[in-house]
Amino acid sequence: MLKWMLVLWFGTVWGFVAIMNAKRINARAKLNLFWRVNLLPLGVLATLGDIVFFNYVLGSLMFFEPPRLREPTFSARVQRHYRTEGWRGKVAGFWAKQLNAIDSAIDDDDGEAHIHEPRT
Repeated sequence: MLKWMLVLWFGTVWGFVAIMNAKRINARAKLNLFWRVNLLPLGVLATLGDIVFFNYVLGSLMFFEPPRLREPTFSARVQRHYRTEGWRGKVAGFWAKQLNAIDSAIDDDDGEAHIHEPRT
């Protein structure tokens, strides 16, 4: 069981890093058809890992709540809690920092972050 949990964890995390890098390359119109075709299965698997493993399993345990239908991904759940006070906001803040470390670092050209700062 632990072996499969580790496979799901690292597969999803590495998939996220690879897809965010592909997103950056594609934004510069430099991702050719070969890489689009070869990264497609990884993108599908990483998305499934995000929805099923991170959001439904880990997210439910971390935030002590079931996922909402309008928040199919872990990022969407983190985005909602990131705007709240209390312990859920702190947990979400940790995850927002981790997601933004990859996505906003990759997207430095446009300055967009994966999890956006709360509006004041």
